[in-house]
Amino acid sequence: MYSSRLKMMIEDLGPITKMCPVPVEIIAQYESILSPTLIEIWKQAGFCQFEHGAYQFVNPTEWQPVVDAWLAGTEYEKQLGGHFYAISRTAFNDLYIFHVETKSHLTIDPVCGQITGSIEDGTDEYDTAISSFTIAINQEKVDLGDINDKPLFNRAVKKCGGLGWNDMYTFEPAYALIGDAALDIKYVNKANALVQMMVLRQMIDLPRSIIFNMDWVKEAARQGFNDE
Repeated sequence: MYSSRLKMMIEDLGPITKMCPVPVEIIAQYESILSPTLIEIWKQAGFCQFEHGAYQFVNPTEWQPVVDAWLAGTEYEKQLGGHFYAISRTAFNDLYIFHVETKSHLTIDPVCGQITGSIEDGTDEYDTAISSFTIAINQEKVDLGDINDKPLFNRAVKKCGGLGWNDMYTFEPAYALIGDAALDIKYVNKANALVQMMVLRQMIDLPRSIIFNMDWVKEAARQGFNDE
């Protein structure tokens, strides 16, 4: 029996099409770190995939090398330090990550080579911080628009088939090479997500950091986030 939160996700995203049971040691590792609601979803449905890969929860340990590679040298790493964990991803592999110390949530966008987010002050409950970011989500939020801002996911499924557990949709040639022209269904292909994320990271000098509250972040970093 699924929880009300998981049922809501199924209504908003579509059916669960793949389930990968979460090893007990992974649950034990993250149970005291991440959201109780997230852990409960892991226990009920594993690292589940919705609607043939439109959205899925990930194993934070498996994705840690990708997170570290994308954050290295960025303003997020410089201003925050601490521990970032991957929580979930979309079909085109927007990777949702969580910063434990401040309870901030960021998005790694491998298509455009950028990382976006607002840094929080650490006062939110873990459940609120993670749930609002990775669980209260719908199909529109996880889709990607083409050069004309028309949704790509359903067309990608029709062209390439649904995503396997380790797959993502990507553009060949990449956005990093030809810019907006890459955002066309004719360039969409499937690739191994973990491998492709590293390839796309190597194609740019440094991910662009878009911090929506950068002035506050710099001041908080000088004073220390946990001074209160």
